[in-house]
Amino acid sequence: MRSRRPVKSNSVHWTLVVTALFAVLLVFTGGSSRGDVSFLIIPRVGALVLIALLLIGLPPRQFAHAARMLAAGTIVAGLVALQLIPLPPSWWAALPGHAPYATLADQVAGARWRPMSLTPDLTTESLVALLPAIALGMAAAAATRRQRSWWAYAIVALASFSALLGLVQLADGPDSVMRWYPITNQASAVGIFANRNHNGVFLAAAIPIVAMFARERCRRLTRGQAPEPILFGAGVAIFGLAAMAVSTGSRFASIAAMIALIAVPIQFFANPRPVFAWRSSPRLRLALLAGTVATFALLAALVMLAGSGLGRIFNEGLGDDVRSSILPTLSQMTRDFLPFGSGYGSFSSVFRNYESFDQLRLTYLNAAHNDLFQLAIEGGLPGLALLIGYIVAIVRGTINAWRTGGSDLSRAASIGIWLLLAASLFDYPLRTPLLSSLLAVLTVWLLTTAPEDDALPRDAHNLGARGRGA
Repeated sequence: MRSRRPVKSNSVHWTLVVTALFAVLLVFTGGSSRGDVSFLIIPRVGALVLIALLLIGLPPRQFAHAARMLAAGTIVAGLVALQLIPLPPSWWAALPGHAPYATLADQVAGARWRPMSLTPDLTTESLVALLPAIALGMAAAAATRRQRSWWAYAIVALASFSALLGLVQLADGPDSVMRWYPITNQASAVGIFANRNHNGVFLAAAIPIVAMFARERCRRLTRGQAPEPILFGAGVAIFGLAAMAVSTGSRFASIAAMIALIAVPIQFFANPRPVFAWRSSPRLRLALLAGTVATFALLAALVMLAGSGLGRIFNEGLGDDVRSSILPTLSQMTRDFLPFGSGYGSFSSVFRNYESFDQLRLTYLNAAHNDLFQLAIEGGLPGLALLIGYIVAIVRGTINAWRTGGSDLSRAASIGIWLLLAASLFDYPLRTPLLSSLLAVLTVWLLTTAPEDDALPRDAHNLGARGRGA
């Protein structure tokens, strides 16, 4: 029987060490969304090991938090697994969108029971791909308040590493050995990812966390202590992340960086517990205004760079590419396969049957570059219902976070979540194990409290109210 020992926020449990090792593993193997990247098996096996160790080794109160996250992940996995249940031949052929494939399937393999999915192997791949996000989500839910602060520091450090790695990649040129994925953007700063868009939105999502730390540090200052060094350091970090997000050449990452920059002063001023110094120091307010203007001016200079994301927005627009040209096709595919969907992971295979002659290129479309459409096509109404439920939870969590009961960490998490979700309307960042895991962690921070907060009243959940870490 488990002992009911209290959770100590300053203790380092061995499960935290195991989680850190898995996170390092994920950093170097989880930056690609392609199922044919051979070493993606590494983070998936590692995720299974981490889940098992968390279930075995966590103390009772932390175990309860991790178990709730595991239950949420099981619901998502169950929806995917439903598409692998075999159906009688007549039922399978009667499914919307399946009729054109039924005759060919019967001729090749005979009339037999088949899974609902048109590509059961890729649906199984999609199911297994959920493991890293579930594992890190469980670990994040079990983390104490102090440990959540460590996690936030780790995300900022990782974003800084990815930005610096991107600089090295640009300096080394297209053949840089610092790009370790075989299929990647060879002329762009991809950082720890295979895709520049994913690196850019990751850097942008880290900006609110830097602002959170700056605000927390400023609030801890006593009267007479100067906050300028803290703000200068945070400003350098924020500008560096934003500049590298723009320099990736990703258009949405550039917009995301601008949104994150706009959110920085909001995090400071639109907070129920304002930083003491901001009310007493006009020069500090002037410094923030000057810093914000200077940051936008420097980033605007990057518009002159042909390869920057902002430059591409001005020169090419937002919709002047294959993504906008296939929207009518995506809409037709959605109508054909509703309400049950074609099967998770099947988009690329199914799209080839809808691709018009004008859409043919030397390259193929491996994703819809719009996860809302792709979820509707592959997952049907059950997938959309799950998404709607998640969005409702995030909206409610965001509203609560920006009221008096929210913490600085939950506010930063809400900004990061919405940036990742918005990016999914133009690309597929959440199909990478690394960013799907980041979304799971941010969701935990937004919607749940730390284990030691279970017995506290709701208005005591704010980290700053207790003078603790973010």
